[in-house]
Amino acid sequence: RAEGDDASKAGGSWPPPVGGDGGGGLCRGDVVEVCGLRRAGQLNGARGEILGWDDEGGRWLVRLRKTGQRRRLRTGNLRRVGEAVRLPPVCTTGAAAPPDSNGMTGTDD
Repeated sequence: RAEGDDASKAGGSWPPPVGGDGGGGLCRGDVVEVCGLRRAGQLNGARGEILGWDDEGGRWLVRLRKTGQRRRLRTGNLRRVGEAVRLPPVCTTGAAAPPDSNGMTGTDD
């Protein structure tokens, strides 16, 4: 796949299976800045959030903040500018929760 391809251009499904860790001290939820792209240089300086790691493609899945566009980017083309906030799971049981969500768990995104 070409540098910075999004899923629609690459012909793959979105999101692809997310597996291990791509290294570089990055992790899901980190805020990153795109840097060092040559063919898609217009993306340099754009900020986004890491959605996960694509083992098959060997790239991070990143959602760009301004456009919402999703890109697959190499570790070397990302610079962390903010760390992920880790929150414990949220349980919606109780009187304040809508009846159809009782017992469901999730995260506060």
